[in-house]
Amino acid sequence: MITSDVKLDLLHLPKNTEDLLIRMMRQVPTSGRGTCNCGMEIDACKGLIPRIVFGPRNIAQVKLVVVGKNPGHPMDNWDESGKYCAALRGDTTGLSTRLLEAQSQWGYEAHLRGQLYNRHQYHRNLMIFLEKVFNTDRTEDVIDQVYVTELLKCSTPKERQNFRNSEFKPIVRKCRDDWLKRELDFFPALPVVALGRDVEFFLKELTELKDRVVYHPHPAYSVSRVTKKSADEAVARLKEYLS
Repeated sequence: MITSDVKLDLLHLPKNTEDLLIRMMRQVPTSGRGTCNCGMEIDACKGLIPRIVFGPRNIAQVKLVVVGKNPGHPMDNWDESGKYCAALRGDTTGLSTRLLEAQSQWGYEAHLRGQLYNRHQYHRNLMIFLEKVFNTDRTEDVIDQVYVTELLKCSTPKERQNFRNSEFKPIVRKCRDDWLKRELDFFPALPVVALGRDVEFFLKELTELKDRVVYHPHPAYSVSRVTKKSADEAVARLKEYLS
């Protein structure tokens, strides 16, 4: 477990998974400002660092992988950027671990305590979908069985950035190939939910994933007859996978 000195019920990671995430955090310079390997801005005190989503408290229990488009802008309701800024203080050799711990703490407050799911349409719609997949109304049951991650690990200047234009395609592909592919290698047989068409496009470029990708409309969009039909189809496919 990464957070040995943080007394919270957080994600238990096998060593190879932990090493990958630590390497990802090493893209953040000791000054807290710079550019990640994919070319996106890093500014820890603005919350702009490579970010992941903490979910399952025991990775061995994971039955489903969910891939979002990328982290939204930092949520300062929970002082997300302040936690990353505070991590800059201290021994520079431990910066990547402190940043990961800061994400663990934020993930605990925002996700494991369920506060996000009641306040934001994206998280509320996502949880409604996953609760249907697992036939439960308990947030904990969902969180303990789902590994949630992002296609692109950094925030973009615009919230609804088009990833398939000529500027962003190479950025997204590099981030996917450097980080997401390695994460997905930890779950070689599990279904992978693509949240939105952009995510589906970049996942299906990977031959080894084509048959495992299940499309779901981006949860930030309002529910319409079309999105409800696609969501219902995703639930049915995943129930079949998991049965």
